[in-house]
Amino acid sequence: MEDPLRTLEQLSAKEHSLAPLLYRTLKMEGRLQQVTEEVGSSLRQAYLANVARNLMLNKALVEVLDAFETHGIQAIVLKGAVLSETIYPDIGTRPMADVDLLVRPEDLPQIEVILTDLGYELRWSYELSEAFCRRFRSELIAYSDRWHASIDIHWHLLNQTWFHRVCSIDLSALWADTRPMVIGKAQALQLAPEHNLLHLCVHLALQHDYQGILWYVDIDRVARSEDIRWDRFVADAHAFKIKTAVYYALVFTRQLLGTPIPDSALNVLRPSRLRLRLVYRFVNPTMVLDADRPMLPRRGRFVLRLFLIDDWRDALRFLVSASFPDRQWMMGRYRLKRRWMLLLCYPLHWARVLAQAVSAVRHMAIPVRGLSKQKKAKSEEGGQAGKEGKP
Repeated sequence: MEDPLRTLEQLSAKEHSLAPLLYRTLKMEGRLQQVTEEVGSSLRQAYLANVARNLMLNKALVEVLDAFETHGIQAIVLKGAVLSETIYPDIGTRPMADVDLLVRPEDLPQIEVILTDLGYELRWSYELSEAFCRRFRSELIAYSDRWHASIDIHWHLLNQTWFHRVCSIDLSALWADTRPMVIGKAQALQLAPEHNLLHLCVHLALQHDYQGILWYVDIDRVARSEDIRWDRFVADAHAFKIKTAVYYALVFTRQLLGTPIPDSALNVLRPSRLRLRLVYRFVNPTMVLDADRPMLPRRGRFVLRLFLIDDWRDALRFLVSASFPDRQWMMGRYRLKRRWMLLLCYPLHWARVLAQAVSAVRHMAIPVRGLSKQKKAKSEEGGQAGKEGKP
């Protein structure tokens, strides 16, 4: 197998967010002298800048958690903020743009008051109205000028409500299986290892369309560091209706980083051969590493996500509802003032849906650079290794 550090160097060359981790790894293994002085200095600066940034975010997080605890509000720390505390070597190795917290929906009114009292500016969306976001989204962004930090408040693991229609994530089960943790001196909660890994996989799939190498590194480190109950992991992926999205996240991570994902888990999660081929045309590990290949266009992401829905019947129902959304969604999404304007806006919406399909087809037609048929088959059949007794 290829040297994992060499793989990290290749990934870092494409995505600067891995530079702090690469610097820490090279330094701890005494291999900084293997890079040029210029590269070493650049990596060190990225690491130190990330330390300073994360310390600021950490102070903001502790302040918010303390305020929540005072008012009897529980919060689950998600993504980078929990990973930097639990599975990364130190606070400077995992970059964070913001802090993500999962709260209970019934606590949201009180949370808005608390954050406002702490000096945070509440931002629902740069494009959509507050009323629309409250009804059709599940995220509130709170920004502090004092900390130069954003605290993203979530009351569901999936931000867009259309995901809620085709996925069945049991939030009560997530809350019931949380584990206590301490950040600074503040009390908080974290997801169980299985649910944390599921969240990272589905976030990579549905929010980032399998783009962003840092997310693969997160999945790799959780799979290696945590005691994952794989039978529970697979069972919940099925129950939550996210097994297709999770499968590709795991397969791509294993192919990129050699992550020890059990074949037994992949074989159970593995979708049909047709779905494998369809999704493969949108994204695969080779595309993730191909800096010259254009990213999946925004208009084409809708089609990829359609293929990630576990049940084709759910996918068909979603396609119909996305093509003919209800009046309230249309009024809010297109900021319509009068109902008669729907007559003009529905054709515009249908044209956008068609444009997304055309964009997706064009992306699928782009050749996959440097990928032989043998390697292509390996990517498509990533979950069958266990059936053949291969590693």
